[in-house]
Amino acid sequence: MIEPEYLKLIAAEAHAFLRVRVTKALRDEGWDPALDPDECIQRHMAPPDDVDLVSRARILESILVSAQNRQDAANVILGSVDGGIATLRRLLHGFDPDRILATWPDRDALFRDLKASGDISGEMRDTKKSRWPQYCGTVLSAAAFVSRFETAGEFVEWLRKFRRDADLAAALPLVLEKEIFGFGLALACDFLKELGCSEYLKPDVHIWRLVRGLGLSDAKTDYMLLRDLMALEPALRKIGLTPYAFDKYLWLIGSGRFYQVVEDGYMLTIRRQAPAFLKRFAAIQSKLAPGA
Repeated sequence: MIEPEYLKLIAAEAHAFLRVRVTKALRDEGWDPALDPDECIQRHMAPPDDVDLVSRARILESILVSAQNRQDAANVILGSVDGGIATLRRLLHGFDPDRILATWPDRDALFRDLKASGDISGEMRDTKKSRWPQYCGTVLSAAAFVSRFETAGEFVEWLRKFRRDADLAAALPLVLEKEIFGFGLALACDFLKELGCSEYLKPDVHIWRLVRGLGLSDAKTDYMLLRDLMALEPALRKIGLTPYAFDKYLWLIGSGRFYQVVEDGYMLTIRRQAPAFLKRFAAIQSKLAPGA
């Protein structure tokens, strides 16, 4: 069992570690001197939405944003859309699932229209394994999934049925993985936590590395890692931290990307810091060990 005090130590050291790295980046890279390092970190600690306040269009938008949050897909998809999410929203009928399904019968038709729009920079390859055709398949399957619910309230109630039980809550990302084309378990978790379901952590490569290095799980699959991490929620709540915030501490260290801090189109980054943090944390533990 992972003790709350151990999680508190991880969170405190993660914050202190990030503060040092962010302070250095702000100073060395000529950012606004009024930016406070602690505030830069804090911007990432709470989800942007309350799940009870979402609309069907917002649900679909959240799915489609999460769906491109893997490897180089973010650069190929939203990174190549002139105007970003606002333009994609316009091209996809305001993310209205019913209108999307009524307009495009298949992903090939959607791909052709997006390519012809003139709003997407760079090459849009049309092979089956290319990012854009795959993403078009995600758009249509996600629209079909959301259209099952007549209102956002119905979707929220569907979520609640899973979230009431720990085992069902852990299984929910598996259901979404099957429902939505190209949506792996990690991306399903990303969607849920960014929608306001703060009990979910995203078992991506950054979380895997740090969780193993910190001795929080010896899981062999994304699903088992997710279960281990969700089991930390009671201990995290005791120290006043949500799983969402704990996930962000680890993710910011692992990725180095402070996506909520943007100036003149430039995002604050500190490079990937997992090895450096694990080394620092191991040294701190050794000092705290009895007889050290």
